[in-house]
Amino acid sequence: METKKPGRPTEAIKDTTIRLRVDKNFIENVDAMFDKKRTTRSEFIRDSLVPSTVSYADFEGFLGLSKLDFLEKVSQKCIDFLRESFLEISELELEDNFPASLDHQEEYVKVKYPTVKVKALIKQHNSLAIVKEYLADFENEIWSFDALSVAITKDRIEPTYLPEILCWKRTLQENKALADSIITILQSKGIKCELWPAYYEVKIPVKITKKEDGLYIKNAKA
Repeated sequence: METKKPGRPTEAIKDTTIRLRVDKNFIENVDAMFDKKRTTRSEFIRDSLVPSTVSYADFEGFLGLSKLDFLEKVSQKCIDFLRESFLEISELELEDNFPASLDHQEEYVKVKYPTVKVKALIKQHNSLAIVKEYLADFENEIWSFDALSVAITKDRIEPTYLPEILCWKRTLQENKALADSIITILQSKGIKCELWPAYYEVKIPVKITKKEDGLYIKNAKA
């Protein structure tokens, strides 16, 4: 895999600087707040200018390697709300304001949570079995499967199946570290890899109430 410079991942060049004239007391107070929140001035400005909510339908439109940290904050905000808040919201409000959808039968809300997956560029008949053997130590932390990949040549379109490994740990940071380990192992076996954005779903139990204008949900403990 190509070695990239460390820093904040991005798909857009940031070549504009914003300056603000303030006094020393102001900046000391602001920096103290940032330290408490464990953020920086730049991160605070960027986070303030992006949408604070992402709907269930729009989640995949945001799905890119440079947006995963932002999506994790949105998904975790949804999970915290469903587990801790005792407010009741409608199914429509849920799907419009969170990357979540209601499972009517099991009384669960499924929350989309960002992660990464590794695509192994190996075209052998038993490629998935080979990859699983190399990654046996990670069996409980990954989900391996063959995914359709299409190669467009000069004369025709060639469909093929390549192994993909979905990282399935609790946090995005853990999954990125896991992906790095997987890539290192596969590359040591001569298998080229690509890193892709992905997501899985977290199931949160809720209480469902049927009203005249639709379904409403609230904390399962409420």
